[in-house]
Formats: sequence, structure tokens, C-alpha cells
Amino acid sequence: MSHRDELEEVLKLVKPQHFLPVHGEFAFLCAHAQLASEVGCNFTSVIRNGQMLGVADRRNGNTLSLGWRKPNREAADVDGKCV
Repeated sequence: MSHRDELEEVLKLVKPQHFLPVHGEFAFLCAHAQLASEVGCNFTSVIRNGQMLGVADRRNGNTLSLGWRKPNREAADVDGKCV
């Protein structure tokens, strides 16, 4: 069984609504976030070292906001796509 299969199994068992991979190289974080999206996680984000991620309730019921400073497209993933 590959690591991807193990990660997929855990995601299917836990069924998180929000997912933020936090350990590893940026490319692997992006791949892990993509896997989470594929198995049904609604909100995934990938941030770089030192970037802040703020979380707050929003009017539409979604809960995700990038930090307390203006995010830039090079450092953030908002809709499941790594840039």
C-alpha cells in the first residue's frame, strides 16, 4: 500500500470539512490538499512557511479566511488549487 493510499484511507475515515496540510515540501502539501479535495473535503488550503491563516465565520456559512494581512496569489491556495 502506498503512502497516498494510506492518506486517502485516513481522510475517508475522518471526513474532515476543512483541511490544512502542515508538514513537508510545498509540492507534497499541494498534492495532499488535492487528495483531500478528491475525497470530499470542502475547504482546503496550503500556506507557505511564515504565512498566517486566520479562521473566522463568514455570512455564507463558510469558514476560511487567509490571514490578517492581504494574501498574495503566489503564497496561498484558496479553492483547492496550488499556485
